[in-house]
Amino acid sequence: MALTPAGVVCARRLLAATGYDTPAAGRLADVSAMELLLGTDGEEISVAYGEAIAWRAAREPAEAAAEMSEAVRELGNRVAAAGNAIHAGIGAADAITAARAAVVWKGEHSQSPAHLERVGGDDRRKAAAQLRRLKPLKNRAEYDPEPISAAETKAAVTAAARMVRIAEQTAKQVER
Repeated sequence: MALTPAGVVCARRLLAATGYDTPAAGRLADVSAMELLLGTDGEEISVAYGEAIAWRAAREPAEAAAEMSEAVRELGNRVAAAGNAIHAGIGAADAITAARAAVVWKGEHSQSPAHLERVGGDDRRKAAAQLRRLKPLKNRAEYDPEPISAAETKAAVTAAARMVRIAEQTAKQVER
């Protein structure tokens, strides 16, 4: 016998009300990013943070960023979606170059696509093209108060997803 998710929440609240410590982090580690966001809505910040940490630990960094980017885009937060997509792309580029040349780019972000083309292996041009699509949005997503359009956000999420696929293929090729 097992409690339903609602039963777990109810039991946790009842136990907490009587003074018991009721850690909950990790119950959402295996769900989608959208389920994580919806499942932590209304939770105390410490619980939501713990769930997010457990969820992220269950995934590769670029995969987590790409999935979260798509989820926040669906929820309408275009700045967060674009920011996550950009970091997913950067993480994927690092994974590709680390797998192929045992080195990641540590210089100016604007020059990282050229580095990726030099050391990135078979799909380096495809990956570098996607990274070039993401780079112009980096400062805008992180620092500019102007909104990012829905089209720009969708393009960023698509570019990040393509880069993550290339990174996954590269990792499989290197493992052989």
